[in-house]
Amino acid sequence: MLLLSIKPRYAAQLYAGTKRFEFRRSPPLRDLPGPALLYESRPTGRVTGLLWLDTPILLTPAAIADESADIRAYLAGARRPCALPVIAAERFEEPATLGVVTGFTRAPQSWCYVDIAAISARYRPRPSRSSAARSAAE
Repeated sequence: MLLLSIKPRYAAQLYAGTKRFEFRRSPPLRDLPGPALLYESRPTGRVTGLLWLDTPILLTPAAIADESADIRAYLAGARRPCALPVIAAERFEEPATLGVVTGFTRAPQSWCYVDIAAISARYRPRPSRSSAARSAAE
């Protein structure tokens, strides 16, 4: 399974559904499409949820030129920049430290692979109830 390190402001946009792609300087070569753990970098410093990602899309210089200045700057000089299409984002009810979930002492710069069996043995997160689920329950 993938573990993505994401700035809190972008994580908020992913959970709100307003950000549909996560950009990376290189594509993961396995485990996609599928779920990925979302680690929010400092000041949050927690694994806060899951993203359901589709197959990475390799980006051309023309596609990058259409993106925001922040994304263009981040992808500048990347050899294989990609967009990871976000199908859904699910926030955990109980975020946890990276060490509790994965056993890692340091977050990845961008992404890394984690052993799903090790995660399952350490941490069983509860997803937040979505607004749709709350409405149906009420």
